[in-house]
Amino acid sequence: MAPMAVPRRSCAVAVISDQMFVIGGCGKRFEAKARAGKEILNTVEIYDPVRNCWMETTGMSSQRQGAAAVTLRGLLYVVGGYNGSKFGNNGILNSVEVYDPATSRWQGAPAMKHRRQEPVAAELNGKLYVAGGWDGSNRLSSVECFDYTTATWSQVSTPLQYGRTSAAAAVSDGMLYILGGRVTQQSNTDMVEIIGTVAVDGSEELHHDAAPAYLPPGWKEHQDFSSGKTYYESPNGTVTWELPR
Repeated sequence: MAPMAVPRRSCAVAVISDQMFVIGGCGKRFEAKARAGKEILNTVEIYDPVRNCWMETTGMSSQRQGAAAVTLRGLLYVVGGYNGSKFGNNGILNSVEVYDPATSRWQGAPAMKHRRQEPVAAELNGKLYVAGGWDGSNRLSSVECFDYTTATWSQVSTPLQYGRTSAAAAVSDGMLYILGGRVTQQSNTDMVEIIGTVAVDGSEELHHDAAPAYLPPGWKEHQDFSSGKTYYESPNGTVTWELPR
């Protein structure tokens, strides 16, 4: 597979019609330059698997690293991220940009309710969900949802169990899985949370739960928030970090 035209990390990725879009990120220079905003990118590359080549398309209006990208109804949504600014909200964005592959143009969309760097985002049942991230002071547990039919964001009433950044997200069988992430400066987590919708009185309501683990009868699962890891308590009160079988 051909390499990208530009070295980048902390970029966003999405697929439209079998073409892969790589958006923004931080360029090849060292971290001090990135923090000064000099190597944060607004450029976008598209990979064509038929010709095995990358093409540059129109760049975003904002530089962004640590953004999230989602395809919704044939359009590419890029949410949040960090633009390198030292002013205002430490350069962390709540803005949203939308790319139309038919015109190769970007336009603005309503901003999220929260500024988020390194959130997760996914399309679920025709809506855009964004969860977690860093707002400049805290790791966020909040979840918000964009409804394109009304062009509005709404806060999901049930947050994640605790704030996290740098997590991963995937949709399977109508459920959004949020996996891992950083929960403190020193700690990552192995926890998985699930978001889905269920019918309630003719309308859809969010259902949110932690991913169930198989446990023998009488065992209990706990979360150690200092380390971000899960431990297990036996019926007689002994504790283990290994999943019992």
